[in-house]
Amino acid sequence: MELLGKDNLQLMSPNILVNIQKKGQKPVCKQGWHTDMGEDEWGTVAIAAIERFTLLIFPGSRHEIMELQRLEQLVTASVIEEADLTAWLAARKFKAMRLVLEPGDLLIMSGDTVHAGDRGVDGCGTLRLHWYITEGVAKDNSTTHLSHYGKELLKCFE
Repeated sequence: MELLGKDNLQLMSPNILVNIQKKGQKPVCKQGWHTDMGEDEWGTVAIAAIERFTLLIFPGSRHEIMELQRLEQLVTASVIEEADLTAWLAARKFKAMRLVLEPGDLLIMSGDTVHAGDRGVDGCGTLRLHWYITEGVAKDNSTTHLSHYGKELLKCFE
């Protein structure tokens, strides 16, 4: 059966995520910007809030990550110059959006959406469930930090 243009979707088992804070320790700070899928992987991420928490996302960033991957392939194949890729990156600037998820809220986003766990709240573990829908064989977490793509891309996200 084909769904979402894919013919072999797999629902991975959910993971329980919680920020652990020891007594006297400061809350967890913001994560680094990342996507939940690796290059050449298709996937959808679902996050269900058990406790209130905030998440920083860049709406529409999926398209930019996919275009970056395409342009990198063109540079590798000598179809375009490295300077073209650098100019493309220099023309991009993204502003994060803070989402507040309340208990029972469900966020579904592309696995290529750039995001980060937000600052922690003192004494709150921000309990949540996190799982993926992938194509083909179920995959392990393929989190890709933006540093993987280089410092120039990191400058695009604030």
